[in-house]
Formats: sequence, C-alpha cells, structure tokens
Amino acid sequence: MNWYLKAWRNTSDLSGRARRREFWYFILIFAALLAAPYLVETYLLKTLGNDSATAIYGVVFFVHFATLISVTVRRLHDINLSGWWVLLAFNPLGMLIFGYFFLKDSYFNYNQWGPVPKEMPDEELDGP
Repeated sequence: MNWYLKAWRNTSDLSGRARRREFWYFILIFAALLAAPYLVETYLLKTLGNDSATAIYGVVFFVHFATLISVTVRRLHDINLSGWWVLLAFNPLGMLIFGYFFLKDSYFNYNQWGPVPKEMPDEELDGP
C-alpha cells in the first residue's frame, strides 16, 4: 500500500524514476479498485444492470488517470527510455511491448532522470 501512496505523492513528478515495485503495486491496487464495483454489484447485490458500477468505474479511472501516466513515464525513465514512449499505449501491439518494458530491471547506472532507485533508501515508505 505504501508504494501505491508513493505513486500518488509523485504524480506531479514526471522527471524522476519509479521502481518496478512502485509501478506494479500501483497497477495492482488500481486494477482491484476498477474491478470492485462490478464484483460488488454482481455478486453481493445480485443485480443484472451494471449502470452504477460503470459510473463508479469511470470515476475511479478518471481520478487515477494522471497518476497512471506519471508512474508509467517514471517507470520508462527507470529503464532508460524517454517518457514519450507512453504514446505507444495507443497502439494495440504497444501493450505487449509495454509488458516487456515494465518487467525489465532498473537501468543499472545513473541516468538523466536520476540515480538508481534501488540504491536509495525508502525512508519515506516507513510508517510512524
């Protein structure tokens, strides 16, 4: 959960780097939040029309969109690629390429977007 919150705190930072862990925890929680309205409406409320679930899905997606773009750009920076590669998401084949990119380990050296995040302490993730 702390990695998800870190992605939210860094929404306005498009120049840094994001580790695989930060990216994938954000994606995992985001996907769970997107699926939750449908699961609740279908299995707990036993309703056939998913109009309210669709509305909640849209709100959740809209609220997370800027953070999704930000964490994606910072993840691309972490593997030493420009953030402009995010435009590849608009190509159907691009999602397969993204799958490869986002599973890659961090670029092993300092790059133009900062030091290797794995080598930096995670003091901001530690709770009280």
